[in-house]
Amino acid sequence: MTRTRLLALALAMGAGLGMLGPAAQAAAQPGLIGPECVVHGATLSWGFKESFRAYIDGDIANGEWTTSRGATYETPEFIWSNGQGDYDPETGYGTVQFLGTVRFTGHEGLLDTTIADPTLSITRDGAVLFLDVAGPSMEGEQIEAQDVSFVDLPGVEVRGEGARVTLEGDTVLTEDGEAAFPDYQAGTAFDPVTVELRLDKCPVYTAGYGPMAPPGPSLLAVAAAVAGPLVLVAAIVAVIVVVTRRRARA
Repeated sequence: MTRTRLLALALAMGAGLGMLGPAAQAAAQPGLIGPECVVHGATLSWGFKESFRAYIDGDIANGEWTTSRGATYETPEFIWSNGQGDYDPETGYGTVQFLGTVRFTGHEGLLDTTIADPTLSITRDGAVLFLDVAGPSMEGEQIEAQDVSFVDLPGVEVRGEGARVTLEGDTVLTEDGEAAFPDYQAGTAFDPVTVELRLDKCPVYTAGYGPMAPPGPSLLAVAAAVAGPLVLVAAIVAVIVVVTRRRARA
């Protein structure tokens, strides 16, 4: 093998070792943690619509409401607990899902409407509350609607930081909400919503870099990882030069 080929082989070996340096690779890799915090044990409190509750509870409808599947009622609000989802405090985006059913009855069974399993979809500018809705309309038509964008929250106030965040906002019936619950027209104000979030597994943010993985190796460690293969290359080249000179003299 000629001197030139030996030198090329040495450089290739050194380059390969350099590419395998774990410290250098770790320093170059961006963080792989997603931006969302995990939401668990969230609570949604909502009175639905106060005037509707008064109508159900009054002498005209002579009705009542019942809760099941995890939903409860504490005057003057219905409460859904143990909500799960994700939320990003940095961008204000998130989704939280709840389980539980509220059933309104009255007029000796002619009125029988349930709302169930709310999902709150949150953005920086507001939120939408989705519901499953079932029951007869005032014309007697049976309605079965899943994941209806029932009310809008045009603005959401965010309070708190860290592991506990509270979201509050007024609600307005949407057009889809009117179709599923035609007792009221779209644009009608419904009761405010309050959602308490418990956040976990939030990413660590580093200024200018977004969500980052745990701190990588120091600059000294990276330098050592890069310098190691170069020193090896230099040693191999030196051996090649010495062997070549000895052969030439012989």
